[in-house]
Amino acid sequence: AQTLPGLVPHLPAISDEILDAIGPSEQQTIYIGRGTKTQLHYDSRENFLCVLSGGSKNFTLYDPLTSAALLYIDANQYGNTSPIEDGDYSMAKYALPVKVQIHTGDCMYLPIYWFHSVEAATWDSRSISVNWWRRADPTKKDIVGRLLCGQTHRQASAKC
Repeated sequence: AQTLPGLVPHLPAISDEILDAIGPSEQQTIYIGRGTKTQLHYDSRENFLCVLSGGSKNFTLYDPLTSAALLYIDANQYGNTSPIEDGDYSMAKYALPVKVQIHTGDCMYLPIYWFHSVEAATWDSRSISVNWWRRADPTKKDIVGRLLCGQTHRQASAKC
């Protein structure tokens, strides 16, 4: 908001109580694009996002348990992305996505480690959205991170 003060009147009035319940503030990011689509990936921070203008955004979401079992192979090789878009990972056909469309004025909470891809719904108008990145609770981050590695919460922490 300090960088683009003209945008402030268009930001939704999200209460600090809602954002603080998700986690401590880290930063805000503004996305401006036309007909863009992201690769299937997860974020290592909690995310609260709103579409400010330009129609809608389509999300394809996978919960962390499904992701760990069916979409994800090796963090050392793929980082926070899934190899399924390469077409060579056969387990992905068993994953059942949740499809969500949010429109101008809508907001959505996207929890840490949920695999997702995002597509601006139209090529004929520019879409503008804002993300409020929040720091995840360390215990939640550790437990869900271990699930992505195929470990239980009782096992010692390890890199995957």
